Amino acid sequence: MASIGTTLREERIRLGLGIDEVEADTKIRAKYLMALEDERFEALPGTAYARAFLRDYAEQLGLDPQELVNRLNQMAGFDEDVVLAPRRPVAPGPILGRGQRLALGGAVVVVVALLALAVYAVLGSGGSGGAVAGAAVGRSAGTDLASATTPEAPATKGPSVIRAVFRAGPGSSWLEVRKGSAKGKVLYARVLAAGHHIRVAARRLWIDAGAPWNLSVKVNGRPRAVPAHPAGHLLVTRSGVRAVA
Repeated sequence: MASIGTTLREERIRLGLGIDEVEADTKIRAKYLMALEDERFEALPGTAYARAFLRDYAEQLGLDPQELVNRLNQMAGFDEDVVLAPRRPVAPGPILGRGQRLALGGAVVVVVALLALAVYAVLGSGGSGGAVAGAAVGRSAGTDLASATTPEAPATKGPSVIRAVFRAGPGSSWLEVRKGSAKGKVLYARVLAAGHHIRVAARRLWIDAGAPWNLSVKVNGRPRAVPAHPAGHLLVTRSGVRAVA
């Protein structure tokens, strides 16, 4: 069985295609295509890129992409990239929330009021002094209960999940979508062909786009402008799409 690189090179030559033609069709740089043919996988940006580039190159040549990717996965030393995130420190906070503290305070006031009324009933409900004391307790309890049962303003919700739609056109675009940041979980990594689209959802999205001028983006159903010449990568949030280093 021919090697991965030999299979790609022989099929490209058989079809009469040059590296520059394949580069124009797939939007994969010629140096990466040549690295695949020479099986210099270490010259590629990473294992995820290697699989994505190999799959798109094979599809362009009419080969079976999954068969070549499976052969690539079986090669010694070709492991999945693993990124370990440090544990996030958790700051100490109150055991009870504000609403729970108010409810507990109201319950204490009710208990105190009931105990006062019970003492009043046992020691003598007929005396004027007892009546005055009972009225005072009732007024105090009523005031505290009114303040304790005042409706609390709803808590502000945290950042919600955004739903983004990426569409390629008029040309294709290499697209890598990660959850949250450059070290987040890979949600999509391959060439997005012209006219095709993908849907992803997260609190925010980190994007590496090979040809951002070919992309259009909708965030929660609203079109957002994509920087034509980003400084490095893109970050998609509820407020829109911006370039990041």
